Amino acid sequence: MQEEFKNMQEYISKAKSFVEEQHKDDTTGHDFYHIMRVVKMARFIAEKESVDAEVVELAALLHDLDDWKKNPDKEQETFPLTTRWMNSVKLPLQLRERLYQIIGSISFKGGTVDDSQESPEGRVVQDADRLDAMGAIGIARTFAYGGSH
Repeated sequence: MQEEFKNMQEYISKAKSFVEEQHKDDTTGHDFYHIMRVVKMARFIAEKESVDAEVVELAALLHDLDDWKKNPDKEQETFPLTTRWMNSVKLPLQLRERLYQIIGSISFKGGTVDDSQESPEGRVVQDADRLDAMGAIGIARTFAYGGSH
């Protein structure tokens, strides 16, 4: 854990509760179960890499709060739900900036937007999210998303 973020486990716990509440009625395949699979995979990858595992976990929890696929008429760059949560827990500015960079570049948009990650933590979360789109679960999520739209 980095010294400047002494309350990371508390932030992670609060983020998990907030994300669970926000995703409880999701029918797009971006539900809380998806989030937790991404968190689990991201933690696994983070253990194998030289990254800040707590930043990875927090970013994985928050990565779909303001996803453009769930709110296509809203600008993702404004991060309204993520910002509301960050304000409620008084998240430090430096950590906010790291998280905004990661979650702002996670989503695959068919090559129309630069989704390259600047940080190794971002690459870990992005890989975990994309791995959840593969296999039987990924196919089921695709149908769920298609059905919701």
